[in-house]
Amino acid sequence: MKKKISQKKKNIIGKNDQFGVILEDINSKFDLIMESFDGMNRKIDKNHEEFLEFKEDMTGFRNNMTEFKSDMTGFRKDMVGFKSDMTGFKKESESKFDTILSYLMSIDEELKEIKMELEILKKSEKYQNEEIRLLEIRIKKLEKDNVKLHKLLIKAN
Repeated sequence: MKKKISQKKKNIIGKNDQFGVILEDINSKFDLIMESFDGMNRKIDKNHEEFLEFKEDMTGFRNNMTEFKSDMTGFRKDMVGFKSDMTGFKKESESKFDTILSYLMSIDEELKEIKMELEILKKSEKYQNEEIRLLEIRIKKLEKDNVKLHKLLIKAN
């Protein structure tokens, strides 16, 4: 009987050794798995940090875009005001040009009347008078100046 017990003990010890080897193998595989999980955790943590940085950058970008939008809204309002001012300036300038043009036309009419009167005076005896000739010279100069002003106003308009 002793032999049977010792053989059973040997079998049990042999099986325990095999079981121990298997447990060590499983243990080493668990260690590998844990190392993999640890590596994945580090990667996840790194990705999380990068995501937080990206989120912070995007928040800054959004704030900048909000500020830009506000600036552009102000700029648009300024441009509307500027357009309004320019429209008023244009109307005022056109009005002034019209006034100047009508004034020049009235001068033209007066010059024509004076010329007609001079023609009448030329035909009469009073043409010998030096004042009339000087007046005639001044009228011709005024006509030239008036024509120049007309041309300038037409170009400006």
